[in-house]
Amino acid sequence: MTCSNTEILFALGCAEFLVGVDDQSDWPEEVLQGLPRVGPDLDIDLDLVESLAAVRAQREAALPPSAPRLLIQWWPKPVIAPGRRSWTHDVAVAAGFRNVLGLEDVISRPLTDQEVVELAPEVIVLSWCGVDPAKYRPEVVLSRPEWAKVPAVRDRRVHCVPEAFLGRPGPRLVEGVEALRALIG
Repeated sequence: MTCSNTEILFALGCAEFLVGVDDQSDWPEEVLQGLPRVGPDLDIDLDLVESLAAVRAQREAALPPSAPRLLIQWWPKPVIAPGRRSWTHDVAVAAGFRNVLGLEDVISRPLTDQEVVELAPEVIVLSWCGVDPAKYRPEVVLSRPEWAKVPAVRDRRVHCVPEAFLGRPGPRLVEGVEALRALIG
């Protein structure tokens, strides 16, 4: 909750996801008009922040049902995917996707094959932690017989995005948003 974070969200093209800001946020002025102020950075009104988190969740739930369901895979076995408390969830939403674990209040968690089938992702992105992107292997996902009915597998929409663009909360998250946006459609 600092003014620099407000400006970073604006630079990422994610200003529409702001539901409140700290008292010191002053740019961009047109984005800040009408947004609740939650206090100075060392004295944040946590009750207000919690109520604004509910507003944000409602906005995310109201995305066009047409937003494709996305599974970002941090690891192949067991499959580990990010939940709502991961910054990667925010990157996925900013890119126009619905994170398949976006309603779960977790940072990430393992998924069983049955859960992946039930979640029915339309796009799967491999972003394996600690693995050189040249070693990502979409065929690992595409050849899983248990996943044959998963829309992303059936339609061969399994892509690779370096973990450096999705798994690290830094400036290259912008490249992650752009890489995911390129997969829409």
